Amino acid sequence: MISEVARAANRRRNATWRERHRERKREQAQRWYKKHKQQARASSRRWEQANKAKRSGYAQRYRATHPEVYKTWVVNNRERLNEKARLWRAEHIGRAREIARRSAAKHPGSYARWKAAHLEHARALSRKSQKRRRERNPDAIRVARKQWREANNDRLREIERASRIRNAINQKRLLAMWQQAHPERVRELKKIHGQSRRARKALVFIEPIIPSVVFARDKGECGICKSVVAIDSPWHVDHIIPIARGGKHCYDNVQVAHAECNMKKGSRVIAA
Repeated sequence: MISEVARAANRRRNATWRERHRERKREQAQRWYKKHKQQARASSRRWEQANKAKRSGYAQRYRATHPEVYKTWVVNNRERLNEKARLWRAEHIGRAREIARRSAAKHPGSYARWKAAHLEHARALSRKSQKRRRERNPDAIRVARKQWREANNDRLREIERASRIRNAINQKRLLAMWQQAHPERVRELKKIHGQSRRARKALVFIEPIIPSVVFARDKGECGICKSVVAIDSPWHVDHIIPIARGGKHCYDNVQVAHAECNMKKGSRVIAA
């Protein structure tokens, strides 16, 4: 049998030989890896599955002894790591939530502190996460939003009012830009709101009326002079029985009319 002294001598000789031929062995290993890449990866995966604890220990020691190298690697592989983490969370959603709950209980307030220190980054991550959720479950998100709005109508009004006050200048600028880009829609909305305002003041029945729908229904024919109305010319939605005489603001009581014809008619009722 080989004595302990002989074993120690063999270990020293092997260590000396490996140190002397380190570069040569590395080149040999690299050549073999390039030639047998698939086999090497499969073997590496099998070893990692069989030695998870040992692999984790190796990785922790390496990160502790090479922090700058590890940081550089993380920065260069950020997208790959994020995608890997996302796939893992999707596959182990229950475990991911449990880990998040334990972390929040162990470090209370840590997320709030991180968010306060990285507000823009946190907002960008939140927008990306919400976009992914909308793309994956558009119907479920739509239903959930509708239910929330119905259950929190008063709160929603308060949020919208606070937003208008907080962003008054910006909203005015955006509204002016939208009005400049959509003149036809602005004219249509003015017609809608102008007529419904008169109807409300007269305390008559009100139905939301869209001028373009009335134009399409009447096929562009003036209800007063019976001639064709050009869509790009001045035209009105006329009340057959005027609001001033108790007429209703509904589709059954409106018709397309030239602006000139409607002005001449005034508040009179013209027999068919």
